[in-house]
Amino acid sequence: MDIVETEILWTGRPSNLIQKILTLFHLNFTKYVITKDEIIVHRFFKKNSYKLYLLKGLKVTSTVFQRGIGIGNVSVEIEDELGINKVSLINIRKPLDVKKILRDAIEDDIMDRTITYKDKIRL
Repeated sequence: MDIVETEILWTGRPSNLIQKILTLFHLNFTKYVITKDEIIVHRFFKKNSYKLYLLKGLKVTSTVFQRGIGIGNVSVEIEDELGINKVSLINIRKPLDVKKILRDAIEDDIMDRTITYKDKIRL
């Protein structure tokens, strides 16, 4: 079995009060990883990965309470042959920084794959 090493750009977990307590007792089973090729979302025993070149529509949202403690949500639309889906990185620290990391990673992935605007429309 070949192990493929990918460059990890960011990794994080939900950071609200309940999630911090769960993490303290090693019961927080949600983890987000952004690599140079994909977003990986680990929830409980399920792992979903999404290719960066399929992502579009980055959006950061946060409530007044979330802003007060420095967390927020990053939502991303995924456009593939099955339609448009939405993935959210919920209650993460420094959501604007994560959005910038993700935006730059998407642009780099598209440039590396030499995907043109016409190719992106056909997806």
